Amino acid sequence: MGRDEAFIKYRDEIRGYLEAGKQELAGRYAQMREGFGRQLKERIEALCRRIRKPAAYVQISLLQCLIGQDIYRIMISVHDETYFLDSDMNAAFLDVNELFDSMQSLKRKLYDTAAYYHGTVQLYEADRIIVKLAMEFFKEIGGEFRPFFRDFDRWDGVVSLPAGPKLVVKWGEHREYSETIFLMNRREKTQEEFILKNEQNSLEEWDGQYIYQGWDGTNFSDVACCRKNLMFVNMRGCRLERVTWENCLAYGAAFRQAELEDVVFTGCDLSRCDFRKARLKHVRFIQCRLDGSDFAGAQMQEADFAGSTMEDVLFTREELSLSGLDAVQLQRLRVEEEPYVFHDGRR
Repeated sequence: MGRDEAFIKYRDEIRGYLEAGKQELAGRYAQMREGFGRQLKERIEALCRRIRKPAAYVQISLLQCLIGQDIYRIMISVHDETYFLDSDMNAAFLDVNELFDSMQSLKRKLYDTAAYYHGTVQLYEADRIIVKLAMEFFKEIGGEFRPFFRDFDRWDGVVSLPAGPKLVVKWGEHREYSETIFLMNRREKTQEEFILKNEQNSLEEWDGQYIYQGWDGTNFSDVACCRKNLMFVNMRGCRLERVTWENCLAYGAAFRQAELEDVVFTGCDLSRCDFRKARLKHVRFIQCRLDGSDFAGAQMQEADFAGSTMEDVLFTREELSLSGLDAVQLQRLRVEEEPYVFHDGRR
C-alpha cells in the first residue's frame, strides 16, 4: 500500500474519532464557558492596567507551537499601531489545558490507529490533525465571544489604556489568520467618507474590506443604503436622520446609544444587533430579521416592526413599547430584568 492510499484510509478510519472529539470539546466548553470568559476578562484587564503607551490592537491567540507538547495556552498581547511589527509589545498568558483535556485521549486513538500502518502513516501527521482541530475549535468560539466583547472599551483596565486612533481585538491564530471581534475607531469621520467607502460595496460581490467598518459618533442624514454588506458595522453614538436601509446585511451591527429618527430598515438582516440605550423615533423595521438583537434600555417613540422576525429579541420591561409589535412578535421576544451575565453568550 502506497503512502497516499494509506493516508486516505487512515483519514476514513479516524473520522468517527474526530467527530466524537469535536463533540467532547463542545461539551466541555459549554460547561466551562462562563468561568472561561471571566478568567479571560480578568487577565486582559490586568494586562491593560500595565500598559503605558497608546494601544491599538489586542491579540488573543491559542499558541499552536505548544499543542504538540499537549500544552494549551492562550497568549494575550497588546500592540501599538504597527501591530505585529511592534517591538515593545506586552503579553500575558492563560492556561486552558482543562478545556482541551479530551484531546489527549483523542491523540492516543490517532496514534494507535496510525501504528497499524507500520510507518506508512507517520505520527507527526496525527499531530497535525490534532493541531488543526484545536485551532478550528478556538476560532469557532471566537464568534460566540463577539457579544461578550461588545463593551470592551468600558472594561475595567481597558478604560485606562492610553488612547490611540483605534482599538481592535483580534481572535484566532495570529495576524492575518485572526478575525476581528471588536473594533473602535476614534478618528472623526464624515458621512461623505462613508458614501465613498461603500460605493462599490455590494452583496453580489463579497469583499471582506466592508466587514467591521467603524463609524462611531458620525452623523448621517438623507442617506440611502441598498444591498450593502455592513456586517458588524459600528455606529455607536451616531445620529441617523432620514436614513433608509434596503436589503442590507448588517448582522451584528452596533447601534449602542445611537439616535435614530425617521429611519427605515426594509428587508435587512439585523440579527444579533446591539440597540442598547438607543433612541428610536419614527423608526420602521419592515420585514427585517432582528433575531437575537438587544434593545435593552432603548427608548422608542412610534417604532414599527411590521413583518419582522423577532426570535429571542431582548427588551427591558420598563422601556418596552408595545406599539408596532404584533401578538406573534410579543410571544417571541424576551424581557430583561436581571443584570447582564455571560452565561447565555448574548449579554
